[in-house]
Amino acid sequence: MMSCSHDHHGHGHGHDHSHHDDDSHIHPDEGPSDLLYSSISLSQVTSLNTTSTTTARNVFKPWNERNKGDAPGEEDDPSLYLESDADDQLVLRVPFEGSCKLKSLLLKCGPGQDLTPETVVLFANCDPPLDFSEDLEARCALPATSREGPKQKLESVAVAKDVVEYPLRVARFTGVRDVTLFVPSSLGGEKTRIYYVGFRGDSTTFRREGPTNLVYEATPQLKDHKKIPGTEAGFDRLGS
Repeated sequence: MMSCSHDHHGHGHGHDHSHHDDDSHIHPDEGPSDLLYSSISLSQVTSLNTTSTTTARNVFKPWNERNKGDAPGEEDDPSLYLESDADDQLVLRVPFEGSCKLKSLLLKCGPGQDLTPETVVLFANCDPPLDFSEDLEARCALPATSREGPKQKLESVAVAKDVVEYPLRVARFTGVRDVTLFVPSSLGGEKTRIYYVGFRGDSTTFRREGPTNLVYEATPQLKDHKKIPGTEAGFDRLGS
């Protein structure tokens, strides 16, 4: 059962900080061309109820570093993952350098069931930013059509050691300046751990190079959205 009240936990705040699909040109070390890693404003990334104030940005990695934490001795290296602190809930706010259209979320969590999120709730363009001082349970219950409501809920997060790709409802994720991931609970019920977060989509940066790609669609077309080689199940789980 979701519990979003944190008055008794004393959560702290941790501050850390395109191109259309063409998978025929994916390089094993670079990933697909529509990965938005370079569009994330890493210095502005923030997290709430996490054990470190410096590792939130570390879950955003270049594609060739997505499996850091798999080698012997790395699994428990706290510099390679983001872990919840007082309980299994956490908030991760991801600002972008410009306006983005998000097509999918890439996650690597766990490992194992105990540390894997049970649900991930996504909000877009939160102003003010999401905070545990408000009633997050009520916020999560708002309809996606409301300005303050979640844009999507992923209620079937895979227990996997590899990156899993989850398609997003594109019509709800256009003009995104920042996205916030809220984990209400983990499968184990005590801690949540995340090793990798990524996004696929299109971006219009505010930098000098100008717009990169402005291709918009009313609804996500899964038949046109090729799964990244090497990612696991989760591709067909749109959630609510």
